[in-house]
Amino acid sequence: GGGGIHKNNNPHQQKLAVMGFCLGGHPVLEVAKLENPAIRALATFHGVFDGVVDVDTGDDDKTLSSTSNESGTAKAYLPPAEVLICHGVQDPFVSDESLEKALALLQKRNYRTSLLQL
Repeated sequence: GGGGIHKNNNPHQQKLAVMGFCLGGHPVLEVAKLENPAIRALATFHGVFDGVVDVDTGDDDKTLSSTSNESGTAKAYLPPAEVLICHGVQDPFVSDESLEKALALLQKRNYRTSLLQL
């Protein structure tokens, strides 16, 4: 998954940000599941997170920025990406449960997450 995102092995040459509004909240979480070090920032604004399923990798210690790539050669360390979730507390389309699941998915993957409740 992720198409061309995976083609560049040097994360310092490719820094990406992802933003989603409303239904775009779901794709932002799907991109977060890629755990690609080139993705440096994610943001959702009134994001709907229904239907996002977290896949258990079986590796509880896995972080976003490992120290080796698929070939086993070392790559530069990047701290986890920043995530901003701007949530409307009176938004009838985003349940507390789906918001909590989204936050848990991001926390499990060591994203630095900020929740702004409006």
